[in-house]
Amino acid sequence: LAGRPVASSSVFADTTLPAPAASSSAYDGLGRVSESTSGDVKSVPVHGHGGTATGTDMQPTSAQYPGAPFAADRQLDVSGNPLHKDL
Repeated sequence: LAGRPVASSSVFADTTLPAPAASSSAYDGLGRVSESTSGDVKSVPVHGHGGTATGTDMQPTSAQYPGAPFAADRQLDVSGNPLHKDL
């Protein structure tokens, strides 16, 4: 992992437009995103067999807008083709 980024964040200095939501990402040892935060939502990808992304667990992080965690999932066939998606 020497020399590889393991986290990132973005800050926009343009004050003429509304400030976009702050975002950040963390990566695992394989270079995949292990956690991402954008605005008031934290997302954690779910990986299936062979490391294929099969969904994302999301949770609101704002005390102002609390909410229950929710998930976006997809089912794949043995070839990796999507069969259906759920939210």
